[in-house]
Amino acid sequence: MSAPDSFNFTAFAFLEGVVNAIPDPLFVKDQHGCFVYTNDAFCKIFGFSKTEILGQSDFDLLPLHVAKRYQKEDLKVLNTGQSTMREEIVDIESDKMRVLSTCKTLYVDAQGKKYVVGVVRDFTERVEYETLLEKEVIEKNIALHKQKEYLEKVINLVPNFIGAKNRDGVYTLANKALADSYGVSVEELIGRKDSDFTNNTRKIKNYESTDQKVFETARPIVIEKEKYLIQSKNIERWVTKTKSPLVNAKGEVEEVVFVATDITEQMEVEQKLRKSETKFKTLLEYAPIGILLLDLEGGNKALDCNAYWCNKLGMTREEAKNKNMIEASPALQENKIDTPTALKQKLKEFRKKGGEPYTFDWRFKNNKNKVFDCEVTWVNAFLEDVETPVTIMVVKDISAQKGVLNALITSENKFKKLFNTAPFGILILEAQSREIVDVNDEAIRMFGYSKERFRQLMPRDLLCKDDVEEELRQFDRLLNGETNGVHFELQCVNKAGKIFWTNTICTRLELKKKTYILTIVANIEERKKMENTLIEKQTILSRIFDTAFDGIEMASQTEDGKIEIIRNNKFRELLGREDKELNKNGSLLEFSPPIQANGQKTEEVYKKITNIYQKNNEVHFEWRVVRSGQKIYDLEIDVRKIRVNNKTIQVTTAHNVTDQKKQEAIIQKQMQNLKEQKEALEQYIESNMQLENFAYIASHDLKAPMRTIISFSNLLEKSLSNRIDQNEKEYLDFIISATKNMEALISDLLNYSKVNNRTYEFEVIDVECLLNGIIGEIQFNIIEKNARIEFGKMPHNIIGDDTLLKQLFQNLIANGIKFHKKDISPHIIVSCEEKAKEYLFKITDNGIGIKKEFHKQIFFLFKRLHAKDKYFGTGIGLAICKKVVETHGGNIWLESEIGQGTSFFFTISKEL
Repeated sequence: MSAPDSFNFTAFAFLEGVVNAIPDPLFVKDQHGCFVYTNDAFCKIFGFSKTEILGQSDFDLLPLHVAKRYQKEDLKVLNTGQSTMREEIVDIESDKMRVLSTCKTLYVDAQGKKYVVGVVRDFTERVEYETLLEKEVIEKNIALHKQKEYLEKVINLVPNFIGAKNRDGVYTLANKALADSYGVSVEELIGRKDSDFTNNTRKIKNYESTDQKVFETARPIVIEKEKYLIQSKNIERWVTKTKSPLVNAKGEVEEVVFVATDITEQMEVEQKLRKSETKFKTLLEYAPIGILLLDLEGGNKALDCNAYWCNKLGMTREEAKNKNMIEASPALQENKIDTPTALKQKLKEFRKKGGEPYTFDWRFKNNKNKVFDCEVTWVNAFLEDVETPVTIMVVKDISAQKGVLNALITSENKFKKLFNTAPFGILILEAQSREIVDVNDEAIRMFGYSKERFRQLMPRDLLCKDDVEEELRQFDRLLNGETNGVHFELQCVNKAGKIFWTNTICTRLELKKKTYILTIVANIEERKKMENTLIEKQTILSRIFDTAFDGIEMASQTEDGKIEIIRNNKFRELLGREDKELNKNGSLLEFSPPIQANGQKTEEVYKKITNIYQKNNEVHFEWRVVRSGQKIYDLEIDVRKIRVNNKTIQVTTAHNVTDQKKQEAIIQKQMQNLKEQKEALEQYIESNMQLENFAYIASHDLKAPMRTIISFSNLLEKSLSNRIDQNEKEYLDFIISATKNMEALISDLLNYSKVNNRTYEFEVIDVECLLNGIIGEIQFNIIEKNARIEFGKMPHNIIGDDTLLKQLFQNLIANGIKFHKKDISPHIIVSCEEKAKEYLFKITDNGIGIKKEFHKQIFFLFKRLHAKDKYFGTGIGLAICKKVVETHGGNIWLESEIGQGTSFFFTISKEL
C-alpha cells in the first residue's frame, strides 16, 4: 500500500471547526484510497478514532467485498471527476442498523493532487421518526376506529403523504396532502387505484411489487429515494417512503400503510453539492440546517452564517450577521420564559459543559415576525485567525415535528371532546372486574347517575330485570374471547326506575396490556314506538287490503328470480277462481269470452293492451271475463308498475262495472230521449225569441197609432161636444179608455222586451242614491195613499245595471202601495242581508196578500189576479222584475198569505 499523500488544510483552517460541528460525517481520501481527513461525526458513527482511520484504506477497516465496492466508486470519481451517490443500510453496531447515504466528489488542490471528498448523511433518526409517526397513526386508528372522521383531521394536518391500500391496491385511507397531489378530494381518492390516475405501468408495477413484499413478509420497507409525480400540478418531487403492514387480530396483513416525506429540497441541495468544485463551502452554504459562527462573549453576534440561515430569517447575509440571538428571537420562548432570561440560562449550562456540544430547543422569528421552532447545538471551535474561542451554532428547523406533535395533542383533545359530546352513551368497563371506569356526559344524562356513582355500579344494575341473565351471558362470551364484539337491543333502567329500549354495542379493547370493554348505548325508545306504530299500520293496511271493495293483485320478483303474487279476496271473487287456478293459467285470456263488450276480438284487444303496458309501464282498460258458471262480468282494470325500496311491483286493480254497464245502457237511452227533447226545446226557444222580437217591434210600432187615436178622439169629443147625445159620448169615452189601456199594455210590453234585447252596462251603483231617486219619482202615489216607506240596513254599493235595478225596486215598491187593504195606509219595509257571494233583498208590505197557488204564476206574462176596475195593471210588471233579477245572476220568490201582506225576496250576485 502506498504512503498517503500529505493533505494541506491551510485553505480549510477557518472551516475545520465548522466541519467538526456539522452532524453529518465527512472524510477525505487520497488517490491511493487512504483516509487523509475525517471529522468527529465520521469517527463517532463508525466507531473508530481518527488515529485508527487516518492513513488506512477501506481494505484495512472493512470486509473485502465492501472495500472493493468502495474502491470502485473512488476510482470512478478520480478518473471521471463525476460525483457518486449511494444509499444503504449499514450494520455498524451489533444491535442496530443505520440508514446511510454517501456522496463522493473529486477535489483537486493547488498542486494538482486529487482527493475523494465524501459526505455521509445519516437518515436513521428520520426513518425512526417516520416509523414512530406511522406507528402512532396506526395506534390512533385502532384506538379510535369508531371515530374515523377525527383521525382524518389529524392526518390531514401532517404535510407528509399518508395513505393505506388493501390487497387489491385500492385506497382505504388517504390524507389531504396525498389527495391534493392527485388533484382530487379525499373522498374521491378512497376506493380507487393508482391506475385510475396514471398510465405509467412501470410505476404501478413498482408500487404493486413493494406492496406485495410487505403483505408477504409482514415487515416494513423503507424506500430512501423515489420520484413522485404530483398529478394536480404535473411536477415531479423526490420522496422517501416507508411502507408498513397493518395487521389484524389474527396476525394477517390486511392493508399496507405508507408515509412519504418530500425530500426534494434535500435532493436539490445534494445535487448542488455534487456539482460544486469547492465541496466544503457549498455544503456549508446550502446544507439544510443553519450554521453560524457566534461570539457568545461579545454580545451573541454572528461572525458569519450560511445561506440557509439567511433564507430562514428572510434577510441578506449582512443583515443576518448583525442580528444577535435576542434580536432574532420572539419576546417569549415556548415555556413562557422571556428570551433574555432563557438565553442566560442556556449560556450558564453551556459553560458548565466546558464548551462540549450542547443541544436545546429554541424559538426564532424571521423578518416578518413568523416564529419557527428549532433544535440548536452549540460547540466551541478554535480558529487560527481568531484569538478567542468561537461558538459554532447549528440550527435545525423542527417546526414540522412540533406541528405533528401538536396535531396529535389537538387530536387527543378533540377525541376527549367527542367522547363527552357524543349523542350516545359511552361506558368503559375494566374487563376482569367489570367495574365501570369511565362514562361520558350523555351516559350520565341517560341513566341519571353521577360519574362517581357509576364507578360503584355494575352492568347488572343498569339492565331491566327481564334481560339481565341473557345479556350477561352474551357479555361473558365477549370476556372469554369467543367474539370481539356483541350487538343487541335490550331494555335498560335509569336511576328513576324508568325502563327504556337501547341499541347496545360492546367491543373488546386492549390498552396498555389491559383488557377493557367499550360499551356504546343509544336510546331507541322513540324508534321502538315507531316500529310498534308501523306494525299496527301494517295490520290495518292488510285488513283494508283484504276487505277492499276492488280486487287487488300485487306481483314482484324475489331475489332468487321467483314471482311472488299476493291477491285479496275480492280479486278471487271477481274472477271466480282460487289462487291455485289463477297461478296456473295466469293470462286473462283464459277467463275471457272470444268477443269483448266493444265488439272486438279478445285476442286483438289483449295485444293492444299489452303493447301499451310495455311502452308506458301502466294501462287502464275495460275487460269482460267469464266467471265459473258461465256468468259474464264487466271489469274496469288498472295495471301499473311502482317502485318500493328499489323493488319493482306490478299492481293490478279490478273493479266490477257490470251493473254500471247496465245503467250506462239505460242512461244512453235516456240521453237519446233528452236529445230529442232538447231539439224540441231549442225550437220552442227559437219561436219564443221570434215572439219576443215580434212583441218588441209590434209594441214599438203601435205606440204612434195609439197616441194618434187618443189625440183625435179627444179632438173629436171637443168639436162635437154640443152635437152628440149621451150614448155617442159613452161610445167615444169607451174608445178613449180602451186606447189608453192598450197604450199602457204596449208600453209595459216594450219595457219587457227591452230587458231581453238591450246591452247591459254593469257599474258600481250607490244603493242609497238609487232608492232616493225612486221615492222621488213615486212621491205623488206615496202622498195620495198616505204610504210609509221604511229602509233597513243596506249595502253602500252594488254592481249592476242602473236602469234595470231602478225598474226592479220601483215595480215592487209601487205594487206594495197599489195592493193595500181598504182603510189601512200602506207600510213597505225594504231591507238587505249580505251573503258570501250575493245580496239578499227583502221588500215587505202590509197589503192584501196573495194566495199560495199563485206564488209562481204571478211572475208569468199577462198574469193578473184582479179585475182592472179594482186594481189597474197590465200583468207584465212582475215578469219584468223576474227578468231583471235573472239578468243580475239572482233568483226571485215571495212569501204571502191572504190578508197578511206579502214579502218579495230577490238576490243580486256579487260576481258580475
